[in-house]
Amino acid sequence: MSFFPHRPLRLALIPAVMMALVACGAPAATDPTASDAPVPTEAAAGTAGQETPAAAGPIEVRIKMTEYVIESSLTTFQTGVPYRFIMDSAGVLAHDFRITPRGESQAMIGMQTDGHAHEHGNELMVVKEPDLPPGAQVTKDITFNQPGEYEFACHVAGHLEAGMLLPIMVTGEVVAMPTPIDPASIAFDADMMAGSPCHAMGLTIMGDCQPEDVERLKADILAKDAAFREKLGGAMVEEDHAHADDPMHDEEAEATTTPGR
Repeated sequence: MSFFPHRPLRLALIPAVMMALVACGAPAATDPTASDAPVPTEAAAGTAGQETPAAAGPIEVRIKMTEYVIESSLTTFQTGVPYRFIMDSAGVLAHDFRITPRGESQAMIGMQTDGHAHEHGNELMVVKEPDLPPGAQVTKDITFNQPGEYEFACHVAGHLEAGMLLPIMVTGEVVAMPTPIDPASIAFDADMMAGSPCHAMGLTIMGDCQPEDVERLKADILAKDAAFREKLGGAMVEEDHAHADDPMHDEEAEATTTPGR
């Protein structure tokens, strides 16, 4: 019996069988646009490429002081965000730089006008006049802990009266609350600024003071401290009150609203 008549049929089936084998066992062709990398989840995709201010470093704030103006690249700040203040004394006179709650500087002018001893309380940052002569540049890091209305000001005699003040705003939630000032940390230095009116700077009382002046200023500092903490809600968090005037902290000032800083 001859099988030759069926040979063309068997040959015709070979390509079909080969195609079936390729479809079932061979790897699929590579898509040049495909990737073996895992597909990011929605949460991962939402944060990709974003940096927190802390991770990116302090936000730079340029502050320029001339006669008699303070200019700042930012006037609205956020609690808990680190900032780097770069302060330029760009005028022909020396200046100082202070951050205080809104209205503190005007109240000080009022006390001077009335002939009362003036005070410097509630300061978040202080750069003194000897550090800001004409042409000087000072850099300090600061993180605001409490929201509220504040102001940049120069308290050199006559400068504040001439309008050297800039209102600022701090928004956000309370990050840390100051602890009450220890009365024992308030000191009187009879040799500091001898001949000047009795006044308090930070937690130091100085100038020509009578004992009753010292006690009055101590009581005022403590009263302002209590009133401000009550205004902020009364929470207590351990905090260093005295490093605003401490040379060991010249490179970084942590902002709080504690009087006497």
